[in-house]
Amino acid sequence: MQCGESATLANRWPTAGQPLATRKWKPAQGLSMSNIVNLRRARKQKRRVDKDQTAVENRARFGRTKAEREREDAQLELDARKLDGAKLGQPEDE
Repeated sequence: MQCGESATLANRWPTAGQPLATRKWKPAQGLSMSNIVNLRRARKQKRRVDKDQTAVENRARFGRTKAEREREDAQLELDARKLDGAKLGQPEDE
């Protein structure tokens, strides 16, 4: 504690002579309390976010129509045939 803090801390807490209705904890100026977090809800929210992220990844990986997959397969096969057709002859062993 620094000088002068003890006086502000003493003013924050109720004294024994005060009636119960006025005995309330008062935060010091400039200090704020943190938000209370329900851990069950936080875990559920994190699980939902993770599930959504997995769904996005799966849609990108597997979310193609049959026509798109067939078109890509045909293009890969055509590229492979072009590459094989452009190869030079095999050198013969002497």
